[in-house]
Amino acid sequence: MGIYLDTLEDNDELSGWKIEQIRQKLVIHSLPSRELPSIICPICQRFFFTDAELNNHIFKGHRHEYVNTTFLFQPSNRETFNELDLELLNNLETEIESLQVRIDRNDRTVDDEWWQYQDSIYTNTFSLSQYQAGFLEYLRGHDLEVNRHLRDFDVISMHFGSAYGKLQSFTTPLAQLACRAIAFKMNWFDQHLNVSENSVFFLAWHFFTQSYDKVKEVDDLPPFDMRQSQGIILDAFHSDLLEAIKMYYSDRSKINYNWIYRLDKLLEGISNQNYLHKFSLFKARVYREWGDIHKAKEAYRMIKNHPEFGKEAKAFND
Repeated sequence: MGIYLDTLEDNDELSGWKIEQIRQKLVIHSLPSRELPSIICPICQRFFFTDAELNNHIFKGHRHEYVNTTFLFQPSNRETFNELDLELLNNLETEIESLQVRIDRNDRTVDDEWWQYQDSIYTNTFSLSQYQAGFLEYLRGHDLEVNRHLRDFDVISMHFGSAYGKLQSFTTPLAQLACRAIAFKMNWFDQHLNVSENSVFFLAWHFFTQSYDKVKEVDDLPPFDMRQSQGIILDAFHSDLLEAIKMYYSDRSKINYNWIYRLDKLLEGISNQNYLHKFSLFKARVYREWGDIHKAKEAYRMIKNHPEFGKEAKAFND
């Protein structure tokens, strides 16, 4: 657990060289720029990827409620801040970062002040209100999961999904980092398609969407040493898994049984399948690297019915 700082390269010349080297090694062609619009339920503010998912959700969860259909399927736009907002944004982000640190320390005095943060949402302009509400949703989800050990993952996912829907249209580094963290936790790997190659989340996208044969060929990417100045609070399992994936691509020799044991211990008592499936694929591939066929098969069996990972798992166990 802690504040996770994504990797960043601040030297344009070095960054360009590094990106080209990464693309060549990962055999990735330039991706066309595209928007990834969010579709938000107008009733409960949950985030969905497609109109079909939203329609199904509304039918199942809200069919007995009145729905104003004029709010449905509105295309998302990038949120912008006016000059006054920009002056207030720095103060708001400072408050968000302070609140993150307190939640990371499990400071329960936050409970007594939470209503103040919620009430202040309505005193801001729309853009700032949405920005603040998105981060409050994310921090509430993290607090429930990590500090309060809530095991109702539908409730936790609702908070993270709502946070993503509110924040994904903002281009600030902090908002985009929060969206990357949410997508990683929820296994929405395709949401990392447009992330910079200097980001560890880009490597996460490659690891969890490409075949083992493509992934295993790369273990000497240039180091990812630079860090953003702003970070997002992230549970210990996903923070360590990101670091392990970074090592997998840059210096695989550093990954040993201690890393597997450490990640396994962090998942004790957790039944969230999104987390377990990621760890199972990671373990299976590492064990294959080490030639431990028995443990690789054991890990693959955990994901043999997974819609994305299952093909690889079945092929190895057949």
